Amino acid sequence: MRKILFYSSGHGFGHATRMIAVVRELLKQDDYKIYFIASIPTWLVLNSFSKESNVEFIHTENDAGVIYGSNLLVDIPKTFNQVKEIMIDQRESYIKKELDFCKKHKIDIINSDIPSLPFIVGKKAEIPTFAISNFNWYDIYKHIFRQDQNYVLTENDLNTIWNDYSEATLFLEMPFPTQNKMFKQKEKIPLVVRKTTRTREDIRKFLNIDEEKELIFVSLGWHNLPENEIRNVFRSLEEISKNRGTTFLVSSILKNYISPKKNYIRFIPEFDTESQDYIASCDLVISKIGYGIVSECVANNIPMIYTIRKNYIEDKLTLKELDKLIVSEYVPAEQFLKGAWINLVEDMLDSKNEYIQKRVNADGARIAARNILEFIK
Repeated sequence: MRKILFYSSGHGFGHATRMIAVVRELLKQDDYKIYFIASIPTWLVLNSFSKESNVEFIHTENDAGVIYGSNLLVDIPKTFNQVKEIMIDQRESYIKKELDFCKKHKIDIINSDIPSLPFIVGKKAEIPTFAISNFNWYDIYKHIFRQDQNYVLTENDLNTIWNDYSEATLFLEMPFPTQNKMFKQKEKIPLVVRKTTRTREDIRKFLNIDEEKELIFVSLGWHNLPENEIRNVFRSLEEISKNRGTTFLVSSILKNYISPKKNYIRFIPEFDTESQDYIASCDLVISKIGYGIVSECVANNIPMIYTIRKNYIEDKLTLKELDKLIVSEYVPAEQFLKGAWINLVEDMLDSKNEYIQKRVNADGARIAARNILEFIK
């Protein structure tokens, strides 16, 4: 049996969910043994596959990602310390551990979205390595750390990360890319996004919402908001609901702030892995942008009111393209977190049907799987 290894960044869930989409396509072709290594909750991976699927999850920190502070800004000192610890100081021990793993389990191919060290592991083990992403951490860190002269990665450290990526056999580049200049072989692929598993009718029935009712998903980077601001947001949502009969969908982590009995609020179940089903059932999404939420909105033609992380280059690149793909409206982070998007909701809902739906290719997972299989068959 062929053995395929996936390394995913723990920087949010978006990296893992798009790799889950690729794994699902692979498992349609044959009964491969899949190893999935990431620092995300175990349930998100294992609950995404049937019990019969040959998928094994290993909880490991593969990269440093970034750490955020107030107003959706990158916390540069904390991010700097984490990058130094995980990607520089622990580099050799990580490579040795993963190299031993690959040899012990006789891995046939490595995929990474988008930790850099697995490409060195692949080189040392003489295993083909695929990078599957829209960005790399070298491009992200070079942009972040030039903004604060007190926290600067040395040229040697940056070059090390660059060189790690340069060892990739092939880079499958998704939309909204950074420069990605270090990859020697690149192939552009469409959006990688999980296909819906339930219909809009199924989800609305589950949420007890009539088909004609407006449903809006709201995700405001809640972890950065004081409790009184969260409650103020909910009061505003209640006012909109009174005026229009709108229902709002939010994360289950917010149950501590509002009674589930409020009839204008619905919660995504805590351990439901298929968030794309809920996004596809909405009429509008209000959120900070990230590849996961953007790809799900674009794939299902759901309008967005959004903000970006100001000192995070990936978001700026996504912003340039998003308005071409779906009906969307940008609000700067400081105003977004104060609720300045509220006055846009009615106009967005009233005008969304005036726009012609755009056809966007969201078949990237199948194409990524096809490229992987060409190397191991």
